[in-house]
Amino acid sequence: PTWVSIAICFIVMIIFTYASGMWAVNATNFFQMIIGLVALPLFAILLFSKFGGINFLNTNWPVASSWITAGFTGNKLPILSFKYPSILTFLFLNGVFLIWGSNYYWLRIVSVRTERLSRQSFVISAIIKTFVIYLPLIFIGLFAAASNTTAFAPVGDLAPVAAYGFMLMYLAAAVASFMLVASMAASLSTASTALMGATSSASRDLYQRNF
Repeated sequence: PTWVSIAICFIVMIIFTYASGMWAVNATNFFQMIIGLVALPLFAILLFSKFGGINFLNTNWPVASSWITAGFTGNKLPILSFKYPSILTFLFLNGVFLIWGSNYYWLRIVSVRTERLSRQSFVISAIIKTFVIYLPLIFIGLFAAASNTTAFAPVGDLAPVAAYGFMLMYLAAAVASFMLVASMAASLSTASTALMGATSSASRDLYQRNF
């Protein structure tokens, strides 16, 4: 059952963060980052190879407009517009708020050895996440829409965010398992950081101060 799987992951996360601390969380995040940097580009490359690349998108896009300028329902998203929503504002909000303004990354940055390295890591992580993480995810979603034109909402029943898991069925079982583990590892690492921050605040501000 789903609740059993979630409970097991949560228990493992608690034991791990309690026994090892933030340094071990960052160490495991490094290896999870390596997995993610390999898994997502590899996933996109495999889909390119299976479906035939850009030509498949050009010939199978479900609306008359190009896949570059219109979604699979015909709605269009500007690229360089400063008015939200647009590709430019998505990239800006991702870098400024999701990475540079995220409490998860601020919790991790306290373990960096030098201030110079901490400043550089914020900028580099935003660049890497944009081009190495989000660009493959964009093409995974494009191939999902072009190959399954009636599967995703508002046309079908599946939520658009399910495209990643849905497209795993086109891969070999071993490869699909690796891709699934990579996404779960990223989710658990974020959750463990949030847990570490919450427990640290509670133990220092409440327990140590009063007891």
